Parts: sequence; structure tokens; C-alpha cells
Amino acid sequence: RFKVALASLCLLSLLAVLSAQAQETIVAEPNLQLFTVLAAVNAAGYDEGANKPELAPLRAAVRRELAARQIHSLPELKDFYQRHKLFEPGRDLSQYVSLALFLGPPPTFELQGSYASLPPEVTDLKEMVPLIAEFYKDAGIAALWEKHQPAMEQESDRYRKFLSRVMLETNGYLRVDTSGYSNRKFAIYISPLGAPGQTNARSYGENYFIVASPSAELPEEEIRHGWLHYLLDSYPYANARTIESKAALQQVAQRAPGLDPSFRNNFTLVLTESLIRAIQARRSGGSPQDKLRAANDAMQEGYFLTAYFFEAMEAFEKQPVGM
Repeated sequence: RFKVALASLCLLSLLAVLSAQAQETIVAEPNLQLFTVLAAVNAAGYDEGANKPELAPLRAAVRRELAARQIHSLPELKDFYQRHKLFEPGRDLSQYVSLALFLGPPPTFELQGSYASLPPEVTDLKEMVPLIAEFYKDAGIAALWEKHQPAMEQESDRYRKFLSRVMLETNGYLRVDTSGYSNRKFAIYISPLGAPGQTNARSYGENYFIVASPSAELPEEEIRHGWLHYLLDSYPYANARTIESKAALQQVAQRAPGLDPSFRNNFTLVLTESLIRAIQARRSGGSPQDKLRAANDAMQEGYFLTAYFFEAMEAFEKQPVGM
């Protein structure tokens, strides 16, 4: 009983911390820019997964309401969407998620940051921004957002509770304090207007985003993985001299055929991803053989330091010093 009470007290304490941090840096919530962009592409012809209303009743309701309205900007939006439509449905949605994450608030939705700093897919869609602003006004998105926000907040609460648990367990395992992370952001945005089961993860600078479409099950592994990146991505930069002393390992990364080119040319990315995969393997369920198999799978993908970190984390678990 004492252990259960203590665990409950820790969880309540973390929920209080999360509630305070959520105002600025750690959030799980709907996002107006994302809602507006995906409402626009739904109205313009994006219909992937629209035949599964049991998973996305809110999306079906919004699509019906938009179809019943006279939207003057819709012909231009349809033309734009058809010209930029990608054959692969996941990538088609993904590009609009990226755009939404760089938009400022209504009514102008101006792109945030310089054009030189924008990802290529956002640059390709930049001419859509004035159409989004016009659609927001023509389609009465402000009223639609207000009407459906309670349902989106209810869905967000599932994510907040799970994120609280991930923070408690992961921070405890690594013995880290995130109080100094206040200038960074970790956001889970609920995206009810995308195809069911789609999860998009992004990191831009020191900001981390997970955009989750309707799903019967939470994308738990994606959230755990994203939170580990939020915690650990800055460590190599804080230990740059040590990393530089291992620069010869970059040659191994360049020879790993399974790696994406962005990893082959950046040893820091390989190092961090290897560490994260090792932690996930050690903390996964199953037998020791299952955990070792997970680490070996990551090795096969090209994250060649996973086996090293898998063994190193065993020693880490047995001593009191934090990561």
C-alpha cells in the first residue's frame, strides 16, 4: 500500500509539473494552425481514410460542414492541392503537417522564420499561405474550431496522461532533471482531420513535435522515442570534445548501407539514435533474448553503436549517477 501511495504521489507531482510546463514548453493539445491547414486540404480533395468514420467521427462532421458552405477560395485551393498532390498518401499528408508547424497565428498565418531556414517541403508550399488565410475567413474556421475544441481536448487528455507516465518513467530511469529545458518545446498535437493511424514526428532546432491522427491505440512507441530525443539530443553537443575524439567512427557510419544519407554524414545523429535504440531495447518487455534481439535489429538498420550502448546501459542501471 505504501508503494502504491508513493507511486500515486509521484504521478500527481509530475502531473502538476507538466501542467505548469504545458503553458510554455511541454504540451499535448489540439493546434489551430494544423486544424486549419488540414481542414483546407480535406475541402480541396484530400480524402485518404475518409471512408473510416468510426475512427474519425470529428473529421467526417467537419467535412460535412465544409461541404455545405460556400467557400470562395475553394477553387484555388483545389487547384493548388492537385498540383502538389503526392502519390504516396503518407507523404501527401506529411508535407501539410510540416507547413502547419511553421505557420503563425490567424488571421494571416505568416510563415515563421526566414525562408532560408524552412524545410524543403514547406518552401514548396509557401504559396499556399495566403490561400489558408483566405480559407480561414471564408469557411468560418474560427467557429468550427470553437465548436469542436471540447472533443479535441477530451482526446488530448489521453495523450497528456500517457506523456506524464512516459516522463515519470524515462526521467526516473535516466535520473535526469528537465528543469533546465525551459527554452525548448515538446509538443504532441492532436490532428483529427488526418487519415487514421498516421503519426508524424518532427524536430526543428530544439523543438520536438509529434502530430497524431485518430487512432484506437495511442502511438506509444513514437511518443517514448520522441521524448528520448528531447532528453538526449543535446548531450553530444555538451560533450563535443569527447565526440570529436571518436571522429574516426564516422567512417563506419559512411559504410553502413541501411542508413539514411543524413545519418551517414552526421556521426552525432548515429550516436544519439544508437543510444536511444539501446535504451528502448533494454526497457522493452520480454525476455533478455528478446531485448538483445531488439538491439541487434537496430544494428542491422545501421545504428552500429547500439550493441555498445546496450551493454553500457546495463552498467548504468546498477549505479546511482544520472545520465
